[in-house]
Amino acid sequence: MDERKVVQEIRNNGIKKLPKLLNLIYDNLDIENILWFKFRIKTVDSYLSRRERLKCKIDEVDDLLGFCVVVRTLDECYDILKQVKNIKDININILRDYIKEPCGVNEYQAIHVKFKWEDCYGEIQIKTKEMYYKTENTYHLYKKN
Repeated sequence: MDERKVVQEIRNNGIKKLPKLLNLIYDNLDIENILWFKFRIKTVDSYLSRRERLKCKIDEVDDLLGFCVVVRTLDECYDILKQVKNIKDININILRDYIKEPCGVNEYQAIHVKFKWEDCYGEIQIKTKEMYYKTENTYHLYKKN
């Protein structure tokens, strides 16, 4: 089967499962502290590009589903992280704390939680409003490098 068709099937599967995953996350996070919550599903082209960089199997791209949780304070970032860790059906594969160790030319800060849920891979980014806007304003530097 054509690689693009395989990725489209993986993507469609993620789209079908997204409402259930959103409910799972929503039911397990203290929404009082969340300013906003965004999600995205990688496009076929973005998925294939990521797969090429990771050199992984076609069904193992680690961030098909992406979520961003924005809170007010650093303490709230870590509170949300604890809550994410306690979601029993989400298996965390990688945890990166870019708040404690900023990276890149823009000193990027956030907490990244890469996970597998059922047969879907995703990533939750947790950041403050300031971190979010700094990232939005300097994203072009990241993509350039």
